[in-house]
Formats: sequence, structure tokens, C-alpha cells
Amino acid sequence: MRANGVDEKFITGKETFDWEKFEKWAETVPYTLRNPLYHWTHLELKTAFGISETLNPASAKRIYEKCNELLATPEYSARGLMRRYNVESVCTTDDPIDTLEYHKAIADSGFEVKVLPTWRPDKAMNVTTAAEYRAYLEKLSQASGVTISKFDDLVEALKVRHQYFADHGCKLADHGLADIPAADYTMAEISAIFDKVYGGNELTKEEKTKGNYPLQACRGIGVRIAPTI
Repeated sequence: MRANGVDEKFITGKETFDWEKFEKWAETVPYTLRNPLYHWTHLELKTAFGISETLNPASAKRIYEKCNELLATPEYSARGLMRRYNVESVCTTDDPIDTLEYHKAIADSGFEVKVLPTWRPDKAMNVTTAAEYRAYLEKLSQASGVTISKFDDLVEALKVRHQYFADHGCKLADHGLADIPAADYTMAEISAIFDKVYGGNELTKEEKTKGNYPLQACRGIGVRIAPTI
């Protein structure tokens, strides 16, 4: 949609309504021919809603109203659609500080489809902004019960939360890395870099690369944690 020149307010904006966003997508679909999105869109309309009509500006309103009519029925609830497609397991993406309360509620409800958490600790390695990182670590500390003031505390807090995830059925990890830097480092350097950013000081580009952000100290965190996933 962005490549097609659609204004961001029709993509992620909160000031626009669902229909307005759908209408802009319908305007974009004809330009996605030979892109998987074109086929996925029509495959979903066909298999889920029984709609064979091509989505475009002329058909958008009819398709939108038909889909919403069906979505209002029990068969088209989230659980209904999972049953329709014979889904056996769903793995969500969750931050180490997430309570996983809804995973427990779903499991306790007797729903036959497994809904399991996936471990994604990206924020624990994101030091783009020192203040935001410190705020995240305070939440991690509260969630884990581990007072975080040095790098080893961070590792311990993640271990505690990792075990919590495992206790709730987590078997998978999911990492979103924009790049994979490579730099030699020592654990003394890692600790010093952590102390610097934890103290509210912005890191240099070299420190971000050498430190545990996004990958180097993942060796210090992930290797001690990931094997049990």
C-alpha cells in the first residue's frame, strides 16, 4: 500500500475507520498481480468466505459487507475459523515480560487447539534509546523478581522468565534482527557497555555493535537459555 502511494493514515492510522482502510487495500490489490499478496487475498476470500469475485474498487463494498456479515456468526469467530481449518497449534509472539495470562485462560477453557507462547526477547537487546531500555529493564525486573543492576542480573532475569515461558508450553524462540554484526568482545566490555546504557548514557555505534545489541551478547544470554527451548 505504501509502494502504491496510499497515505499512512489508511494503513496504520487510528483516525481512519476499518472500511476506509479496506477500501484503500481494494484499490491496491489490482496492482499486486504476480505478487503473492494478490493470490493470498483471493485465496482467503475463496476458502474462508466462499467469495470468488476479484477484489477491486468496484467490488470492495459488496465483499466488505459480506465478510462482516459472516464474521458476526459463531462459525467465523477466531476459534471457529481455527476449527474450520483443522488447526492443531497456534504459537503467538510474546515478550519476556508478558504475563501469558490469556494463554492460561485459553488452556483452562478446554479449547482443543493448543495456543502456545513464543519467546521473543528483542527488547532485552535493543539499546537504541537508553531511557527506553532502562524503562524496559525495570519492567523485566518486576516480571522476573530479579533486581537488575548489572549484565549478569539481566541474564538471570531472562532465565527466570524463560523458565516461566517453558512452564506455559513454550517450545520456540522468535528473533527479529535487522542485521547481524560481528565484533570481538570480552565479557568485561559487555558489562561496561551494559553499565553505561543502564545508567542512561547513549552508546556509540561501536559499543552497540560490540555489546549485546542486537546479537553479540545474545551469546551471553541466548546460549545459556536457548538450548532448553
